[in-house]
Amino acid sequence: MITQCISIADVTIWLTCAVVLATEVVVVWLNRRYSKLRKTKDSEYFTDYTHGKLTMRVFKNEFEFQAKKDIPSGKIVDGGVLSAFYMWVLFEE
Repeated sequence: MITQCISIADVTIWLTCAVVLATEVVVVWLNRRYSKLRKTKDSEYFTDYTHGKLTMRVFKNEFEFQAKKDIPSGKIVDGGVLSAFYMWVLFEE
């Protein structure tokens, strides 16, 4: 009877450890996936071309807010329309 109780307790401990380990693996996996998704999001909206201290950012018209949101307005040198679908902004780093 005592050995059976120890066996059940051991199984319970092992199952608890397995559940905790599986939970940690899932949390780490989701965290890495989310951080990769968060890092690649900005590159979907624009492309940067750099020469010295100047950077030209090319983006589609509908993504103007996402492309300009991290540029301080005092750093923008020039901007305009590249074609019917694309705009550009020149700014200092």
